[in-house]
Amino acid sequence: MFSVILSKIVTIKFISLFLSSAFKFLLFIPIAIQVFQFNFVEAICFSMAAGMFGVMVTLYLSKYIFQGFDWIKHKITGKRHKPKRKVFTPNKRRLVKFKATYGLIGISLITPTLLSIPVGTLIAARLYRHDRRHVYMYMAGSLVIWSVIFSAIFTSF
Repeated sequence: MFSVILSKIVTIKFISLFLSSAFKFLLFIPIAIQVFQFNFVEAICFSMAAGMFGVMVTLYLSKYIFQGFDWIKHKITGKRHKPKRKVFTPNKRRLVKFKATYGLIGISLITPTLLSIPVGTLIAARLYRHDRRHVYMYMAGSLVIWSVIFSAIFTSF
């Protein structure tokens, strides 16, 4: 009886760690290595799986998230968005400059470390809305690179 309860608790902890890692990539690897005693290969496999789960869910939901943002904007302003002359704010200028300089590769490389997976995926989905397959592939490549780097760092200590 006790072992069944204990295994359910461990399963719940593992699922919650997996889901939280799907949204904040850096949390999974140190906890998985220290708490769950994952080895190098297990840490790479599970961190990539959790990260790709987060990318897939965010890419799938991005269309609905953007529609929700537009709906909220419509409710706040009280009128439909009319195509007007584009106003470039400093944030938009930085985003356009980053896109022109580094492109999708740069966005995908900074996503697991500096941004969270959903934020980086939403930015990439918005900027490259016609290339969703490329967004997915570049995010996967970035997650492989960062999984290997972080697993190597945390298993060596």
